[in-house]
Amino acid sequence: MSHRYIPEGDLKRLRSLDLSEVLDQMCIEYKADASYQPRRHANSMRWHVTVGAHVHELIVTDRQWFDTREGKGGCGAVDLVMHLLGIGFLQAVQRLQKSCPQPSALPQGGRERYSAR
Repeated sequence: MSHRYIPEGDLKRLRSLDLSEVLDQMCIEYKADASYQPRRHANSMRWHVTVGAHVHELIVTDRQWFDTREGKGGCGAVDLVMHLLGIGFLQAVQRLQKSCPQPSALPQGGRERYSAR
């Protein structure tokens, strides 16, 4: 078993990224549904996201998202990338670090431990 460490500040930054910017940076095609009428939150949007031959229908409110066709949801860019690309946590973080680079402005003190199996 190997252990990898992801600086806590980097993980926090990645989780807080704007979801539309993440999709743009990763060259994932998406389109907002102009006919969508939000029910609960006025700032909710419906996106049709195409990954390969698969089209996801996402309801997005800030950083929260829900895939209506698959009945799965999450919060933040890491969860979204894991879901859309069908990859694990570490791979999603690595993809985001490459696609949305920015050095952490926080001290190197805190780290989150991830155990790969």
